[in-house]
Amino acid sequence: MASVIANGQSVKPKWDTPLFKGLYAATLTPFKPDGTLDVDGYLEYAKHLLSFKDSEGNYMLAGVYANGTTGESMSMSTEERKLATEAWMKAFKELEPDAAKRPKVITHIGSDSLPDCQVLAAHAEQIGADGIAVMPPHFFRPTNEKPIVDFLSKIASHAPNTPFLYYEFPVITGVTVPAYRVIKLAVEKIPTFQGAKMTTQDVGDIARSTLRFPHLSILSGYEETFLAHLLASGTGSIGMCFSLTPAPFYRMLRTMGIYPSNHPKTGTPFVAPTLTPELLAGLRKDLSQILKLLDLIGEVGSFKGRHGLSVTKVLMRERYGLEFGEPRSPLTAVSEDAELRIVKGMRARLDTLLV
Repeated sequence: MASVIANGQSVKPKWDTPLFKGLYAATLTPFKPDGTLDVDGYLEYAKHLLSFKDSEGNYMLAGVYANGTTGESMSMSTEERKLATEAWMKAFKELEPDAAKRPKVITHIGSDSLPDCQVLAAHAEQIGADGIAVMPPHFFRPTNEKPIVDFLSKIASHAPNTPFLYYEFPVITGVTVPAYRVIKLAVEKIPTFQGAKMTTQDVGDIARSTLRFPHLSILSGYEETFLAHLLASGTGSIGMCFSLTPAPFYRMLRTMGIYPSNHPKTGTPFVAPTLTPELLAGLRKDLSQILKLLDLIGEVGSFKGRHGLSVTKVLMRERYGLEFGEPRSPLTAVSEDAELRIVKGMRARLDTLLV
């Protein structure tokens, strides 16, 4: 990988290939009935995620994206976020001793507080997290890429050996600077910069990023843009629904020639598949299942404004018996009436998609 010239100085990227390929579950955070963090709940959650395997026994999930939006990180203390990351690391090490197969842990450490981000970055590196991600500050919102990258670089320097991802989510942060512009400057300024989680429907911006920076990990943040993202040469996806089922997304990923980062064949050069009738039939089935899942996710999303993440938490409890507790204020719980009327119906539809 050639060095990038920035302000007359040579900045050599630390890695010359995408490190994060495949599907990463944007994980929920388990809370106890009293609202405190349920550290013991991570082991059962990890067991559940590792239960998703293909016909060859390989994990469908390449890893987790912990403490993100789905994980309610902005409602957690710095100490809780440390404990959550430690719990994921401990659980996966206990359940999968082979480091090559073990799902990766990317932890989101973003905050409007620069010192808190720096503390979380140093902690993530100390415990061996596979990657860190940071969204831009969103109270004093930057209006161009320079202050964003300045903010990111001051965090990345506290984890000088850990892959660093930019977390773009304009709907949440209100920061509308195209991610490509941030990526372009970050590559020049941050040696550990490894790519971005692009939670956007701007496929053109995704395509520019993947085309011009093939050594980076460009991951979609919306399940709804999963197929478009792959067609634009993205390396994978981070999604809430992968906790429910990653199967059709995984099969589609493999058809597109992408092996997850923890797959034995990761790094295998892409060979275009022969479009046999059987392959086309499988693609149509997977696409139909994905579209139905996305329809269900869209319906879940329509209740997020009123009920927060508890709709998803209830689905996980109803379908898999996993308890996550209620979301933290200002998010609200699902009422008993809504749970019976809405969530039970979603559960029935979900069951038909998981066979």
